[in-house]
Amino acid sequence: EAHAGAPDRTLALPRGAEGWTPVPQRLAEFRPHFLNARDTVHQTYERAGSKVSLFIGYYAGQRDGAELIEFGNKLVTSRDRTWQIVDSRRVPANETIPPVVESRLRSQQGELVTWHWYWAGGQWSIRPEEVKLRQAFRQLGGGGDDAAVVVVYSHPAGSRHDEANKLVLEFVNAMAPSIRSALESARHSGGGQSGARLDGKPWGARPGPSRSRRSLRWPRPSGRPR
Repeated sequence: EAHAGAPDRTLALPRGAEGWTPVPQRLAEFRPHFLNARDTVHQTYERAGSKVSLFIGYYAGQRDGAELIEFGNKLVTSRDRTWQIVDSRRVPANETIPPVVESRLRSQQGELVTWHWYWAGGQWSIRPEEVKLRQAFRQLGGGGDDAAVVVVYSHPAGSRHDEANKLVLEFVNAMAPSIRSALESARHSGGGQSGARLDGKPWGARPGPSRSRRSLRWPRPSGRPR
């Protein structure tokens, strides 16, 4: 529920890209545990019979009980009786995807492969403390505290965990610009300014035609998340 003085935000559904189109079917009875967002998107996309789901929780005008980074806001809580995290690792960024945390979830329904990351100040991050710091700097500079969590997930095909990883990677490669555009549009509705990577390029920007498609290779893990 909106609170007095909070900025209005409307998060549009990210447009499909490279053959990925929205479909009405829900991939699984799963919803990431991020509560009291200003707006949310939870949508399944399909391409050539393969399905991937996208969840975005968008926060603005944050206060106690309605903050992105706070106790209890996480992929799965310890009180969840349906889903459990059985493995988790960091995946480094490349030219077309942000750094992400990959997790493997398990329930009686089966397994899910999930990727999640945060967005704050126009930049991606996997570190909650970095998100809080960016929000603080923006507020000191007179900017807003807009931030979001992005979660992408899919079922492994049978026991082929690597195939689900590849599918999620392909989805994020294709959809990163559209996801970022939806987030920036929501922020601009409140007069925010666009963010950029440290090298001056926006996250989700496509490499030029002279670059190879090596980014589609599965990146090596860089250690477990804290």
